[in-house]
Amino acid sequence: MVRADRDARGAAPGKVIGALSGAGGPIAARASKGLLAVLALGLALRIVLLLSLPSATRDSLFSDARLYHDWAAALARGEDFVGAHPYWLPPGYPILLSALYRVFGADPSVAILFQSLLGLLSVALVHGIGRRLHGEKVGVAAGVLAILYAPFAFFEGKVLPANVALPLLLLALALSLRDRPTTLRAAGSGLAGGLAVLLHPSAILPLGALGLSLALGGGRWRERAGRAAAFFLALLLPILPATARNLRISGQWALVSANGGANLYLGNGPSAGATFRSPSPEWGTIFEQRETAIRTASSIEGRAVDESEASRVLAREAARWVAANPGDAIALFAAKAAALVSTFEFDPLHGIAAERSLHPVLRIPFLPFAALLPLVVAGIFLARPPGAAGARIGAFVLGHAAISLLFFGYSRFRLAAVAALLPLAAAGALALVREGGRVRRRPVLVLLLAGSVGLSLVPLRTEKRLALARGHASVGYGALAAGDLEIAESSFHRALEASPTSVAARLGLAQVARSRGRDLEALEWIASPGPTGEKWVPLLLERGSLRAASTDPAIRDLAAAASDFRRVLDFDSGSEAALYGLGGVAYERAKGREVGDPLRATDLREAEKWFHALVDVHPDSEGGWRGLAESLRGLGREEEAAAAERRWRELALGPNS
Repeated sequence: MVRADRDARGAAPGKVIGALSGAGGPIAARASKGLLAVLALGLALRIVLLLSLPSATRDSLFSDARLYHDWAAALARGEDFVGAHPYWLPPGYPILLSALYRVFGADPSVAILFQSLLGLLSVALVHGIGRRLHGEKVGVAAGVLAILYAPFAFFEGKVLPANVALPLLLLALALSLRDRPTTLRAAGSGLAGGLAVLLHPSAILPLGALGLSLALGGGRWRERAGRAAAFFLALLLPILPATARNLRISGQWALVSANGGANLYLGNGPSAGATFRSPSPEWGTIFEQRETAIRTASSIEGRAVDESEASRVLAREAARWVAANPGDAIALFAAKAAALVSTFEFDPLHGIAAERSLHPVLRIPFLPFAALLPLVVAGIFLARPPGAAGARIGAFVLGHAAISLLFFGYSRFRLAAVAALLPLAAAGALALVREGGRVRRRPVLVLLLAGSVGLSLVPLRTEKRLALARGHASVGYGALAAGDLEIAESSFHRALEASPTSVAARLGLAQVARSRGRDLEALEWIASPGPTGEKWVPLLLERGSLRAASTDPAIRDLAAAASDFRRVLDFDSGSEAALYGLGGVAYERAKGREVGDPLRATDLREAEKWFHALVDVHPDSEGGWRGLAESLRGLGREEEAAAAERRWRELALGPNS
């Protein structure tokens, strides 16, 4: 090794890492020891993280995690969750979770533990890619970087499909890196990628780029074309059953899921930002996104559309906005690019910065992205990855960058790209150590290193402020679901400090107050939701619910509650909560009248009207069918009431109840 190090001093930059890694000979014999050491370090970190994971984040589920968990739990019970619709969200994750739930029970901790084990597999794959590029030392260094980059282990504690997609994408990349991969390796790469697409359909972009790059490298053109063809055919194998299911069940063409156009629409428009921003409240909840997309597209077209057509309409609207507003679009893409390389970890639900207050381990100074980016630059210039392998990693990373530019950037959605860059960063770190002070003789490289750090530190103050507010609010809702009102209250207050206009924080504080029986305090948090503005809709709904349900005569006001719900309908005519609220208010008025009072029948007919409107727009609304059944029964229409009750029980208990 000493001889190799001495020989490297006069080597060209591209050969420096080869000498440092000591490829071949005794290093190969010690390769397994290096990997085991890296995995042991990664396991230790994950054990500490799992043991210190607060119940507010471990035991509670909301938004995407709640939907995926409920979907998986239903599949584990043998129940259908989607109905006669194409998949709106990709099915791969809930199908996998359902298999785990059947064996171990429908507990989120099962998913978190499984994802932690997959995280170790991702570390091993990063090590393997680094070793393939530049030898064992780089492989070990890349594995250590994967452990020190906090988002990998952080997101493993969340019930989200990115945790399963990551090792599959890395496996697809690792199998493709030989200069002349065999047809079998190319097919294995495509198969792993196809499974990843079932978890994240947008991964088709980096995988498509990777498949095309397989046509590069050694061999005749027929050989290169053959391995690219093997990749794409294998890529389709896991995807086609989902496509066939969508067509068979709904008669609609959807490759995996039908929400792609909706995401383009959300990521490209006048209200879009560098990361996710909801243009209106109904878009902000994953549980209503399908219905909201269909209603929005139907309004644009002036006729009813289904899921697939809604996706096409919304994608077209996004493209039209970009074409009609080139200046705004360029500014938006620039903001997305800045968020993509930002050292701040943006995520609409789970923020590392927000959860540090609950999670002591997250206070450890982990490796920031601002340190990784210049190391990647150094790796490219000083270590120069082998031609074909470098091209494939580049295609893979650029494909992931395209996802952020086309849609919006999340920290968890750049994990695979970051993991692919870690071997280059490791190579860059070792090369910089080797070069030492001689780096100053390379002014272009020094300028690029400084520029990459500066680019990663672009403040994006508005996005950061909103992300912090969302992160603290998410912690608050998790604590609220877990019954920890103290943590919930403090988290919502932190959200308000980050963004004083945070509706989610005000709504959360109102719910905390209601949980403590302090309805007047709750009303103070939601008393003035403003005369206009869609962002206040959740507060109007909460205020209407509070006025309708409170037992405090100073607060209970059915007429004011109905007014709040009608104002919501001005913004969203299909709001499930508002329609249900209006039906409930009318039914409550009827309950307060004598049986012979003619106004009682008037109120029941009004309740029937609202519940009918609700099930027309939301045919799977359990509350809507139940309210309709009770209203019809009060009117003496027993046969209709029985039919509505049967539908309600089918939805509540399953079709075989």
